[in-house]
Amino acid sequence: HNRAAEDGGGIYLIADPLLTCRGGSIRACSAGQDGGGVYARFISGLHPRVLFDAAAIEDNEAGRDGGGIYWYAATPLTLSNSVVGYNMAGGNGGGIRKFGFSSTIELYRTALVHNYTGNDGGGAYLASGLLRLTDADLSYNLADNDTSSDGNGGGLAVQTVAAAAIIRAVATNVMIRSNTAVHGGALYGDHGT
Repeated sequence: HNRAAEDGGGIYLIADPLLTCRGGSIRACSAGQDGGGVYARFISGLHPRVLFDAAAIEDNEAGRDGGGIYWYAATPLTLSNSVVGYNMAGGNGGGIRKFGFSSTIELYRTALVHNYTGNDGGGAYLASGLLRLTDADLSYNLADNDTSSDGNGGGLAVQTVAAAAIIRAVATNVMIRSNTAVHGGALYGDHGT
């Protein structure tokens, strides 16, 4: 039950960390802007790794983007045997918002479920880099939670915001079901993705 007026209601990472969290939860946190549960912004290029294993990132809220996680970083992020669920964002990425840099977010045996966003990417919004889902569950997410009729990608929205951005989403053995959006209930891709 933590609150940040701006970013990172639960965890705020601003330097290239080597962080491993095994077990535990980031729950019921809120941020006035980005990253209700976790906010990360790294630009140095040192690229250590951040790992959440057997963790729960749930019931968090962001006023703008990344209800569960806001990732603007060159550092890779791995979630294994974890849950990112029941998070809400007023803007994009109810569960996860990935923006900037060509880094990788990997979800292994992880559930990205029951997340909500006012705009695009109920489960996740990817605007750069690589999102790899392996043995994962991408279900029951909602884009357009504010009913403004402009939400894309209930499960996943992949959209470039820069002409030179390279974006990839790779899914292997992923359950994708019961996601809802105005366009692309499960998946939405735009601008040459």
